[in-house]
Amino acid sequence: MLVYPGSSETDVFIRYKPLLNGIERVVLAGPKGWTSPEHWNLSPPLLSFEEALPQCDSVLFLETEPKIQETSYESKMREALQAKKTVYLGGSPEFLSRTSIPQNMVTRIGHEIFDYQPAIKEVAPVFEIPVPIIYVLGFGPNTGKFDVQLELRAFFLKNGYSVSQIGSNIISTFFGFPSLPSIFEDPRLSIRQRMVSFNRYVYKKYTEEKPDLMIIGIPGGIFPLNSVMFEEMGEKAFLACQAVRPDIAVLCSYAHPFNQDYINELIQICKYRLNFDLRYFAVSATGISILPDTQESEYTFYSSEIVEKEFLSKKQYNAVGVYNIMQSEDMRAMCDAILSELRNNF
Repeated sequence: MLVYPGSSETDVFIRYKPLLNGIERVVLAGPKGWTSPEHWNLSPPLLSFEEALPQCDSVLFLETEPKIQETSYESKMREALQAKKTVYLGGSPEFLSRTSIPQNMVTRIGHEIFDYQPAIKEVAPVFEIPVPIIYVLGFGPNTGKFDVQLELRAFFLKNGYSVSQIGSNIISTFFGFPSLPSIFEDPRLSIRQRMVSFNRYVYKKYTEEKPDLMIIGIPGGIFPLNSVMFEEMGEKAFLACQAVRPDIAVLCSYAHPFNQDYINELIQICKYRLNFDLRYFAVSATGISILPDTQESEYTFYSSEIVEKEFLSKKQYNAVGVYNIMQSEDMRAMCDAILSELRNNF
């Protein structure tokens, strides 16, 4: 499968290739001048679309940041269809609706529709899920949440556990599990109905699959990072944590300096706003800053070594373990600690 364009999000197709369903090889391609940061460690590096297309049976086009001109997407989709390739298109509903390619020629990848609507007068207590629930949350985009979800999936499957999973990213369908349904975006539902609907969705998945545990990735952030722009208020994380209380949660962060006071404040936010005890704190290779002129977020990509040296000199803050998402030994240590906690508590 050819993935276009390759990015820090899509490198999971390379690093977690054994988890992919029915895909033997993945090639990442990008437009001219679209280079991959060194910390991706991609092998081989990004190809041009024209170089990669003959090597593949299918092509996945993804909405990305920075944005690519839609005319470029369309011309490449037509080129792939002409070459008799299976074409997938993934992104927001607005992005999916803008292409003029006929519906029957492209498989659109988006969030699942779950149409449970409780009656207005229904007394609807949330259902308890009788298996361990692991949440993966983050401060926002580019915090490595999906990497952590795949690490947990690979670890528990390898250790013989049956896993039911819901992903924060629409590409999760290629790894064998659905992405979070569009419940939180449904304008027909009140806040209470969204909470109940999400609870019913998770409970339905549990009853159908009867897993040993469930791993759920929550999209978005947990609070606004920018005091001027409020496009991300952490509402999905809040609603999800009220609807289904996680037994364990991993909080994914941008790379920046930490201290005990900072961790203590996060502990309070997680406990009193999000209803869980923070014990696992995973740090990505992405830094964030706010541009003073536009008040927009700007991302900086670091190598794993810089993250380790500059930001992770301390790996434990009282009861909170701090882990480097880009270090396999750190991820293994985190997964071992989670398994040990589950064995002691269930």
